[in-house]
Amino acid sequence: SHKTKHHKMTAYPNDSNKPNAIKAKKVISKKRNRREYPEDLTDLYIADGDRPTDLDVILGRGGGSNHHPGKERYWRPILVERPAYKQLGKNDKAEKNQIAAAIYMYIVVTGGRFLDFDKNTQQWFIIPKKISLDKIKQALR
Repeated sequence: SHKTKHHKMTAYPNDSNKPNAIKAKKVISKKRNRREYPEDLTDLYIADGDRPTDLDVILGRGGGSNHHPGKERYWRPILVERPAYKQLGKNDKAEKNQIAAAIYMYIVVTGGRFLDFDKNTQQWFIIPKKISLDKIKQALR
């Protein structure tokens, strides 16, 4: 199922001698790549007999994760902080990050973990902090 790319033949095969190909000085900000899980989750798996506890936040959508007690523990501070978060503008990144970090720390310090389930290996794994913070910020929006 390996597809070969077909290149269209043009008068300027690699765009290098195309007129007006002068690089603009202005850096066009492109949308940040979505943070993704590392390809190898081995280091993130929780211990074999270990199951998510009521303190853990299970990521994902649908009944399983939504009705987990840890999700309520997670949503409480989010709903408290959301109005203030929404008042912040595009340039208030530091404040936004602080709010998200405080919620993250609250979960972790009180014994919780951010977990997801790897369907391939049927194992739970810890979500990297940066991704957890992204998810918290998404919930705050």
